[in-house]
Amino acid sequence: MALGNAEYAAGAACGGYLDVKGPKGTVRVKVTDRCPECAAGHLDLSRQAFAKIGDPVAGIIKVTYNKVTSPPVPGPMTVRVKEGSSRYWLALRLDNTGNPLSAVEVQAGGGWKALSHTDYNYWIAQNGAGTGPFTVRVTDTAGRRTTLTGVTLTVGTVQRPGATATSAPKTPAASRPGTTATGSAPKSPTGEPASEPAEAGTETSTGAVAQPPARCG
Repeated sequence: MALGNAEYAAGAACGGYLDVKGPKGTVRVKVTDRCPECAAGHLDLSRQAFAKIGDPVAGIIKVTYNKVTSPPVPGPMTVRVKEGSSRYWLALRLDNTGNPLSAVEVQAGGGWKALSHTDYNYWIAQNGAGTGPFTVRVTDTAGRRTTLTGVTLTVGTVQRPGATATSAPKTPAASRPGTTATGSAPKSPTGEPASEPAEAGTETSTGAVAQPPARCG
């Protein structure tokens, strides 16, 4: 599912979940992309998600949505090391975090080095962090902190490192107050419905223009 520029917030919304309600029911979707042409309050849904809440023929429908705090996720937290990473420059992407992340740190020199967040959802150590294996500490927007151990400098591979929760969430699992918006099914450049998501269980979207580099994955 894609959000417009304001809600995408330069990648800060990546990995979060929304419960979207339409005429036919409610569907839970994950923020995975940015929709640069979408107006504020507009959600760009996959065909699969859109069909659960409305008639895909309609194209655009009125919806309401809730931001979901600490939802169950389909598997353990994962880490992907971006191509080009080395002992001198490191880029990590976290997935299955449940909530968007507010901070990512890597253990280095007896302390913790804070990584900077990009709008394409990688966390960057501009000067690297050595050769690894790395211990990575992530904090989400609900205050949950998780330490991941054994992250290797293996680029382009999804890793499932050992994880230890080191603090409790600040708030229990819940939905925030609903927001009125509009939702649309993605279209291809020819105006025909876009293809189904490539990975089951993941909400993706395809816009009428080429996807920009700013996206969650």
